[in-house]
Amino acid sequence: MSTNEIWNVSFAILTSLGGASVIVWGLSSWLGKVWASRILNNEKAKLNKELQKFKQAHKTELETYKTELEKARNDYNRYSSKKFQIIEETWNAMFTITDELNAISFYENKYNEFLEQNISIILKYLQLIKKNSLYFNQDIEQLLNEFININSEIVAYAGEKAKENNPKEYTTIFREVQAKGIKREKKLEEIKIKFKKELNFD
Repeated sequence: MSTNEIWNVSFAILTSLGGASVIVWGLSSWLGKVWASRILNNEKAKLNKELQKFKQAHKTELETYKTELEKARNDYNRYSSKKFQIIEETWNAMFTITDELNAISFYENKYNEFLEQNISIILKYLQLIKKNSLYFNQDIEQLLNEFININSEIVAYAGEKAKENNPKEYTTIFREVQAKGIKREKKLEEIKIKFKKELNFD
């Protein structure tokens, strides 16, 4: 074999080996990309699945919170509406008791009738306060009871004077009742301030 032929065969072998290595390198590179792509797709699928589960869990949790919030809002609105109604009823009652007590005469030997009617009126308003006490804080309930107590003092005083039934004392009685009435008006003003605060009117 000539030198030229030897070089040709050697070149062919080297070329074939080089070509094979290029092919092997190309194949391994392609396979690496395929595997990497598959792994990436698998991981993306897993992450998407986890993300969907996470979204669904939070969606359910969010819906629960929304439902609870709506219920709380409805409860608050009902409570506020009822509270407004109760305050209005009680405020009107504080004026009505004054009118009812003032309308009763303690003249002309009507002591027993006077006392009986007044006690009945006062008990009625005490029951009203007790019935509505769920909607009042301790300060307001105390003020309402103090207002009723002042009216009770007026009734007790007027009743005692009616029992004596001395016509000469009537002017004095009225002055005393008016003086106690001023105390009652001051207490009513305190109640008004508290009620306005409860209704956010101040």
